[in-house]
Amino acid sequence: MKRTVVLSLLVVALAAGVAGAATGPPSGSVTGRVLVNPMSIALVVPSGPVGAGNTFKVRATITNAGATPLQNVGVTLVAPSGLALGEPATQQVAQIGAASSSTVQWAACSTTGGGYVLMARATTTPYVAESTAQVVQVVQAKKPSCRATSGDTTPPALTLPANMTVNAPDNVGATVTYVVAATDNLDSAPVVSCSPPSGSLFPVGTTTVNCSATDASGNSARGSFDVTVISLVQQQNLAAVQDALISWLNTVSDSIAANPPSTPQQRAALCAAIRHAGNTITTQIHQLLAARFLPPSSGANLLADVSWAEDHLLAAAGC
Repeated sequence: MKRTVVLSLLVVALAAGVAGAATGPPSGSVTGRVLVNPMSIALVVPSGPVGAGNTFKVRATITNAGATPLQNVGVTLVAPSGLALGEPATQQVAQIGAASSSTVQWAACSTTGGGYVLMARATTTPYVAESTAQVVQVVQAKKPSCRATSGDTTPPALTLPANMTVNAPDNVGATVTYVVAATDNLDSAPVVSCSPPSGSLFPVGTTTVNCSATDASGNSARGSFDVTVISLVQQQNLAAVQDALISWLNTVSDSIAANPPSTPQQRAALCAAIRHAGNTITTQIHQLLAARFLPPSSGANLLADVSWAEDHLLAAAGC
């Protein structure tokens, strides 16, 4: 019976796929030369004429209108060979977030007057976007040569969050979001990239997030921070150990207060019992840490608590 149901569902799914194929191309497919995609690109060039030999800026803004980030977007400035560029013609944007945009900039110049037709193209599998063509008018001037350069050597200032600790809802991992920002002395929108990106599923344990910020002149700043994810089992075991430690401290303290040792033999036996209990709890904590049944970051604090409780009880018993 189960095999028949599975086969029936498979037939229905195949039929739906055939019907869908007959209605038109799915999102992200190629129709002629146009790729249906959430990505668009706009190119901005100087609005007026530029003197030959003078450096000018060209800026491309890539917009992601989709609900998921775009990864590893290559942005290429298509320009005539007579135009010198201060940056590589193709620049890489590591990530463009959902419903957001990123900007890439080139410094350019030419020693020859005329109209230079420019176009920008953005590509990331499986999407392609092209800007409309723009014309830069270069006016001939008496300058023998030019070197396209932004003159900017100052890297962006990268702002990172502090190390993070997150409780997972299960024993697999947790989805972690964070905010990383960058400012620059010239570029109003330096490109920020982090790996793993915000919104990723982080596994149990400690993961280092590596980030960079790059301005339009190619200057970069880098930094990192740690994300520690505590599994559900680790959270439960941590609470159980803490409860057991508090219970041991309170129970023995109450017993000493109600029945203090009256002979040297009783005091010696009580002191030995306290030390034995402290050693046993310490050993169990080390075992739980080794088996990853406790968050590694909690180990030092738990062991310090055991040491403090043992010293407190020994003092109360007069050891």
